[in-house]
Formats: sequence, structure tokens, C-alpha cells
Amino acid sequence: MYERIKKIKKVKEVIPLVSVVGKLNYGKASTDVVIYSVPAKFFEIGRQKLIKGKYFSDNTSFDSRSISLEKGEGQVAGVYTQMKTKVKYLSAVDDYLVNFNIFPQEKVGVWKNCDIKSEFLGYATRLEKGYIGKQFYGSSFYPFSENGMVGVDEKSGQLVGLWIKSKFPLFQNSFFEDKEILMPILDKTGQQVWEEGCTPFYKIKIEEKINLKGQVLGEATGSAGLSNNPNQATQSAGLVSTQEKQATESASFLDNLTVVASSEGGIEVVTLQATTSAVAKKQLIEMKQPSGEAVVSLGLLNLLNIPANKALKTDFDLSLVVVKNLIPEVQGKASTSLVKYKIIGIINDDSSAYLYIPFSDLYKLAVRNLSQLKLILADKNDMKLVRKEIETMGFKTSSVVDTIKQIESLFANIRLVLAAIGLVALVVAALGMFNTLTVSLLERTREIGGMKVMGVVSHEIEDLFLAEAMIMGLGGGFGG
Repeated sequence: MYERIKKIKKVKEVIPLVSVVGKLNYGKASTDVVIYSVPAKFFEIGRQKLIKGKYFSDNTSFDSRSISLEKGEGQVAGVYTQMKTKVKYLSAVDDYLVNFNIFPQEKVGVWKNCDIKSEFLGYATRLEKGYIGKQFYGSSFYPFSENGMVGVDEKSGQLVGLWIKSKFPLFQNSFFEDKEILMPILDKTGQQVWEEGCTPFYKIKIEEKINLKGQVLGEATGSAGLSNNPNQATQSAGLVSTQEKQATESASFLDNLTVVASSEGGIEVVTLQATTSAVAKKQLIEMKQPSGEAVVSLGLLNLLNIPANKALKTDFDLSLVVVKNLIPEVQGKASTSLVKYKIIGIINDDSSAYLYIPFSDLYKLAVRNLSQLKLILADKNDMKLVRKEIETMGFKTSSVVDTIKQIESLFANIRLVLAAIGLVALVVAALGMFNTLTVSLLERTREIGGMKVMGVVSHEIEDLFLAEAMIMGLGGGFGG
């Protein structure tokens, strides 16, 4: 997904962020702290204000394809397993059809090809009679399922995942009464769109596998699929066509996925929580050549009772807690050994306790999943289109533009109130001036008569009174 977002034409730059929790020891004090692992460009874009010190200069970029598990980067003690099985990318697994279905109340993404970089078609849900399809080797799709990782490509050496190709009724994300639901994608005739595509081996159960003669071989216990045989394709098409009669639901609530947002340190971190969780085990990750540099918030210094003017180059011990979402080999969660860090910069934020470390520190742990991406656009007018494209991928987006719109809306309402008050004052002032001019006119009837006897015409008298009113109005305005 990172590579796919980078290729969006209107995106100028993509900056990764990984958020973890850690244990910080300073002197006799010990506390849990939120840790953000970011490259130096994050600070250039975010413009966080430093009150002392400097930012770290590390600008490691994220590329999941360059992480070498066989070299032992980021090994988890006691649980690390090398992936040595060689397979052929985008090829069928074997010569079998599979009868499968999606877990109840779940949704799965459907792509045009067995590759997350291909076109995303929509979502699919459970059918009463299930699906008929075939299994293929495709791109890796962490963090969806470690069980779907079956080997490495024999040519490129990249991780290969297990996919299932079939014909699916397609749905799209929608919202109704603040609830996220799935709505069917309709064609021009109003019928739900069915399209052949691939879905990762995620939230899917294979019920049975079938040979080319249509004989059921029992429940599938391993990988199963079909080769590209014309006869097979005909049989598969016939079996798939019967599925279209089995669509009994048009929407599915996402009850088992929860979007959790936190704004620690002013940064919103969005994660997905599943209903099942791995059993926590004590695992130890060795951090290799950490930078040892940290930029901390003023709130963290206050928590540790460290004076800001003496904080620079202060040392503390830090242990990171890494969960399965970041490193799929981790069962439950794992901790790094204590590593010494020193403070090189202080951010002017006393509302929250958090710290930043270089992105390379977690990158060396073979972290392949990210918590958040910060996107820089070439033109601010492209904001709406880019956000829509990313949200169709299933992600939540936020921007400072949202805050600006809220502020502008607030001030627009304030301006309306002030305009109403000003209008009332204007009406009162106009009535007061009208009253003053009327009284002045009535009190000076003898003077007006004398001027007319002397030959002054009516419009000249009118000009005289208006000139006097303007002089009094301007004098009162400047005086006020």
C-alpha cells in the first residue's frame, strides 16, 4: 500500500511513521512513553517548534522490498523462521478447484490481479452457498495474515502470499447514520456487479477441494488451486455462475473491526483491532546499532522532573515494545533490550509526554508495517481528489485543512453575529440623526424664511442642511 500511494500522480512525497510504546528509565524513575519513529523530513514538514537543541539528521526511507529476513535483520529470539520455499509468482498453486467462503460478518478486499498494486475492485462478503475458485501465488499482504505467506519468488526473492481467484459480488464502503456499512456496487441496469478478481487468504475458510471431474476430495488441509487449463476454466465458469443466485445480503456491518484513534503528541494514530488476539509471549528483539538520539516533548521533561535548560545530552534507557501489527513474526508482543538514548532536542509541547527517535532504529528491526503516512502534495487544490483516492483504499485521512475549515466556520458565525449587532446600531444611529435633523429644521423655520426672502432656492437650503449633517456625523465619528 505504501508503494501504491507513492505512485499517485499528485503526491509529491510520502513520509512514513511508526508509533510504539516503550519503557523509559531515568535514574530511579520509570514510566511508559509513546514513541514515534520518523525520518528527519517529518520535522521539516511538520514544523514542530524547538525550544532547545536540534533534530536528528537521519533520513532513512521505507522500502519493504529491501528488508532481508534471510540476513537476520530484526530477528526475534526464539520465534524467527526463515522463508525458504521457492514458488513462481502469479502462478496457480495446483490442479484443484476449491470451495471456500468468507467468515461470517466479515469483508475481504478484491483486486483485479493477485497483487495489491493492481486495481482495487471493491469488497466481498459471505455467501450462503460459498464460492468456487482457485488458489494462486501473489504479492505479500502483511499485516492481513501470516498464515497466507507461503514462500519467496524464485526470481526476485520477494515474499509471496496465497490468494484465491473467483467471481465475487462487489460492495463499496458507505456510511449510514454514522455507521460504516457495505453497499452493493450496481451496474447501469441496477443489478449488482459481479466480477472476477483475487482476494488474499484472509478471513477465508476452504471447505473442500474438487478435482477436474468434479469429485469432492474432502476438506482442504493445504494449499489448493487450479492451473490455466481451458477445460478447467470452462468448469470453473459453470460453477461460479451458480453463485450469483446465492447472494442473500446486500450490506454488512463491520462489527469485528474497530478504528481506534489517539492524538498523543498531536499525532493521530489509526489502528485496526481484531476480535481475536495472540497469546502474549516473552520475546526479545536485539536492536542493532541504534542511533541513540531522541527529540523529546517538554511534557516528558516535566514528567521526569528534568529542567529544560539542563536536558540536552541527558541520557536515559529505553526499551521498545513491538507488537505483531508491526513485525508479523512476533507472537503477541516483544520487547527490545534496554538501549541508551540521549536528548538532542526539546519540542515546545507541555501537554503530552512523548518522544521521537530516528526511523532507521525501527527499520533495522525489519518493521514492515507502518502506523501512519504523511503525504505532501504538489498542489493544495489536489487535496480533495487525493483524499478520496486514498479513502477508497480503506484508510482514514486527516489534514490541517479540516482544522482550518472548522476555524473559518467558527469565525463566519461570529461575523454574522457581529454584523447583526452592527446593523441594529446602524438603524438606531440613523433614526437618531433623522430625529436631530428634523428638530433642527423645525427650530430654524424663521431662518429658512429669511434665506428664501433673500433669494436662496430650496435645493440650496437642502444642500446646506445635508452639509451640516455630514460635518456633524464625520466629527462625531472621528471623535468617537
